[in-house]
Amino acid sequence: MKKVGIYAIVCIMSLLIFTKGMISYAADTVIVSAAYETIEQVNSNNYIIPVYILNNPGIMGFRVDLSYDGDKIQLDAISRGKITEEGNFNSNIQSAVGSEYVSVYWNSTENVVGDGTIMYLCATIVDPDITTLDMVITYSQEDTFNEKWEDVALECHSITFPLKEEKTDITSEEEYENTAIEQTEISEYIDSKAYVDGIVPDEVRNDEAEKKYLEVAKKEGFSVEAISEIGEEKVKNSLARKMKEYGISSIDDLETDQKEKFWNAVGNDLVQIEGVDKKTIEKIDVSKLAENITVTDEDISNADLNAKPIKNNIFKNKGFFAGIIVLLIALILFGVFLKRRRKVNE
Repeated sequence: MKKVGIYAIVCIMSLLIFTKGMISYAADTVIVSAAYETIEQVNSNNYIIPVYILNNPGIMGFRVDLSYDGDKIQLDAISRGKITEEGNFNSNIQSAVGSEYVSVYWNSTENVVGDGTIMYLCATIVDPDITTLDMVITYSQEDTFNEKWEDVALECHSITFPLKEEKTDITSEEEYENTAIEQTEISEYIDSKAYVDGIVPDEVRNDEAEKKYLEVAKKEGFSVEAISEIGEEKVKNSLARKMKEYGISSIDDLETDQKEKFWNAVGNDLVQIEGVDKKTIEKIDVSKLAENITVTDEDISNADLNAKPIKNNIFKNKGFFAGIIVLLIALILFGVFLKRRRKVNE
């Protein structure tokens, strides 16, 4: 009996130690997830999706992978978040067009500690019949680390955001696995988990510091749409003129402190010379317009730095305006004639 009692005590103590360890691990788990409360519909089919990191004790670099059904969703832009404000932030979104799989890379020179957004996604609903916006989030462990070059393990939660009220709720991990996108291309990475309601705390979601990153994300998203409205030719013309004016053959030739001034100049050129609506320029990131536009040395050489502002172009038809002036003079003279005639009659 004594042996049995001792054995039972040992088992209980072992279980308690194991359980304590499990609870500690759960509390320290670094989570990557969206928050459905902050996914914002900016127009009929465009959404801004903030992606957060939680329980972050310190991270210096990561690679996060996004996969989705390209027949249903189009990923338009990816921008920095609060946590990734500093350092190198890149993605292969341009080269990954049509692949339905995008990787986002970030690294800094030291740990960034705390909770907040690591990226903002701008997505367009391509298929009007879908009822959820589905996106699988995973990561590459070998590319995710802290300043001691130690692995930082992430628990990624994927997105199944309801677009319509009639969508059936996904209530279990098993149901999620049955409805999630097949991850054939990312099978080498750690599996993604189902979204959990309320996973992102209120204080993180409502952080005032996030507003500026949200505004940048909106501008980048609008920029993608604006290129079709403005037209590539107009953007190319403005770019070529300003590149010639600045004496550069590539945007990379600009000094860091010149870039903001340069893009403002391109925006002004689009309004004044190319006739683009000023309100359109104000709500977009002009630099994003140029990402997929090639300006050759010949384009720069042929750029006309003496192009007339659009407001002056209306005077090109001199005959038309001469006619207007003559008509106005005639009306004035006729009015004077009538006035004098009334006086004579009186």
